[in-house]
Amino acid sequence: MNNTTMHKTLLAIAIGAVTHSAFAADEKKEDTIVVQSTAGSDFKPGGDQLLPAFFEGQVANGGRMGMLGQQNAMDVPFNIISYTSKLVEDQQAKTIADVVANDAGVQFVQGYGNSAETFRIRGLKFDGDDMTFGGLSGV
Repeated sequence: MNNTTMHKTLLAIAIGAVTHSAFAADEKKEDTIVVQSTAGSDFKPGGDQLLPAFFEGQVANGGRMGMLGQQNAMDVPFNIISYTSKLVEDQQAKTIADVVANDAGVQFVQGYGNSAETFRIRGLKFDGDDMTFGGLSGV
């Protein structure tokens, strides 16, 4: 073996030994952090109580807003409309498309009464996969 090969071999062994000891030195005992939370007064899970309705009981004043919980329509930073079960019964609606036909900003595009329904809400595509019922998708 010539000197160049010997030097390269010794260098590789030395680098391997240094990096191995460096990894062993990194092990530390971490402190345990306990996280506790309390229910905030702003969040209302909702869904248990019916909201006050207007327009002959067909439109509710707010609704469940996902992570925001149950909110009044005037307290959220976007436009919402919540239809009540009275509207569904009065119109004898069979599908969601029958209900959202009341909103001029929603257009029914394709499908009928199945998960392949597609809507256009203010120009944005909204598939049946995007809908949830009680927080569950695909229902």
